[in-house]
Amino acid sequence: MLKSVYILCDESEGSQDPALPCLDDFNFKLIDRLIDKNDKSIFGAIFEYKGESLPNIPQFVIAFRGTKLKSKTWVQDIKLDAKCRANTPHNSSRLQHATNYVREMVTSRARGASVWLAGHSLGAAIALLVGKQMFKEGHFLETYLFNPPFCSDFIASLIKNESVNFGIQLTKNLLKLAFDRFGKDHQHKEAQANDTLAFDALSNWVPHIFVHPDDPICSAYIHYFRNRQKMLEMGLEKS
Repeated sequence: MLKSVYILCDESEGSQDPALPCLDDFNFKLIDRLIDKNDKSIFGAIFEYKGESLPNIPQFVIAFRGTKLKSKTWVQDIKLDAKCRANTPHNSSRLQHATNYVREMVTSRARGASVWLAGHSLGAAIALLVGKQMFKEGHFLETYLFNPPFCSDFIASLIKNESVNFGIQLTKNLLKLAFDRFGKDHQHKEAQANDTLAFDALSNWVPHIFVHPDDPICSAYIHYFRNRQKMLEMGLEKS
């Protein structure tokens, strides 16, 4: 389905019946497309299951493509990539459109039917944020993320020595802990406590993440969880 979104993006907007890979084999049909209002490119698509009712099969799948360096798409895609790098994708029109569409789908069109999210690369970042927002609003959407960008610790993916990588991460965490203990006023600590409660609630939503160890954009997930486990084993859970 993700491959189909890339194909749809390459097709002309007037094409109503593009050749999409293997959808018929799985009894899914394309029913709608998400279009970026700035460059008019297709960045997502919605598929509906038309086969026999079976357990663990979603009624709808909403899939989001990643970056395409084509003449029509590269400007808006790179802009959103930059927002992800700066941890500010929330104010992008594409993400807002995706969030509003998924919200309307799960609250009105789907009528209680299961809706799954999927995304690749930049599209995985969109699916992740949309899924998180839907969970905050009380809708648990099963979500599959392929090569999602891990933007907060890009340098970790470039360091191959695990001991050095762990040392850098541990130092960063201890410094953050020190600043948190001694450098924050009461009002900030109260806000942070509220954030912690929100995070604890959100931790019940677990997306499925697939990453490639040689991809610097997403492999930092591996380092993050590996280093986190080491800290837990060392009794440094508070850091």
